[in-house]
Amino acid sequence: MVYITLLALTLALAADSDKDGVDDSVDNCPLFDNADQADADADDVGDACDICPLFENSDQADADADGVGDVCDVCPWFDNSDQADTDGDGIGDVCDTCPVTFEASPSDSDGDGVGDACDICPQTSDPDQQDTNGDGVGDACSGASAGTADTATGGSGGSGGCSTTSQASDVSWWSLVRRRRA
Repeated sequence: MVYITLLALTLALAADSDKDGVDDSVDNCPLFDNADQADADADDVGDACDICPLFENSDQADADADGVGDVCDVCPWFDNSDQADTDGDGIGDVCDTCPVTFEASPSDSDGDGVGDACDICPQTSDPDQQDTNGDGVGDACSGASAGTADTATGGSGGSGGCSTTSQASDVSWWSLVRRRRA
């Protein structure tokens, strides 16, 4: 009788919330069915519930709450659940100061939020990238207006389709992201 009572008590205490046959106390993903307990990055969080299954991230940090873990997020401070990275430089489009032009070492010399590689006036801040006469040199560094020729140089020859609405321009931020991925 004592044996049956202990067995019933043991069974009552053993919980398996996801019904995968693995007790919650040892299940690496207790709320998602994962009987195989796969954990590709060996961070003790099962692949079935790991927000970054190929990179160690036992804390499951997700600063921007986009469902992608910070260590594998191409833009960890701004929501970008689609992880778009048009130019393939490892910086998500919403953080990239030049999202359509690959930059091995992104820079924004004038701090206007437009990367030098696509800034029509890289030495003078001109976040609107206005080029009234359409010559590829920004008005802010040429002083040109519609119908006039520029006398100054300094533009990179066009915006290359780069967005002027990027949310990040700090080169040290990019360096931090690169170091985290290395």
